[in-house]
Amino acid sequence: MKKILASLMTATMLLPSVALASGPKRPAPPVVRTFNIDAWCEPETDFDEKCKVSADTDGFRGPEGHIVNVTQWAASGEPFDKVAGIAGAAIGGAVGTGGLMACAVAAGPAAPGCIVLFPFLTLLGAGVGGNAGAKPVYFAVIGDDVNGKEIRQDFKMTVWRSGSGMAKKMSKKLKKFTGLKQGEQKV
Repeated sequence: MKKILASLMTATMLLPSVALASGPKRPAPPVVRTFNIDAWCEPETDFDEKCKVSADTDGFRGPEGHIVNVTQWAASGEPFDKVAGIAGAAIGGAVGTGGLMACAVAAGPAAPGCIVLFPFLTLLGAGVGGNAGAKPVYFAVIGDDVNGKEIRQDFKMTVWRSGSGMAKKMSKKLKKFTGLKQGEQKV
């Protein structure tokens, strides 16, 4: 019996296996060539107008026009204040929990509905409060349009918890697409 099992096991190891066969290759994901973002523009009015800006291999686009030859760019601002963000989240969470208590007292017999809302109230309060550490990042992009006219595009990004990554990403994309480091001037 052992000899039969051993020969069967050996024979099955020699057979091609489905696990060894590979399927068709997946196509590569498309390469993103443009980085678009919503920002705040119009420095004359203290950056109170929403606008769209984009950086790509063709230059930089914003409300002031299309900069095809970026000669300099800069970013300034403070990083996200983690202490203020944590404190704001804690206070916001407490306010959300207080909202649950108020709901339970006001609802009386319908209090189970408040319990269902509890995670949402607490998370909403913590999320809104966590933005207390947000600091704006100001960008300036200077360059020439297709006619050789110099354009300066100033915009602000409000850095919320997830937005701080967007400001870093905009800096990386500007560096990648322009070939210039922050503050470096093209000769």
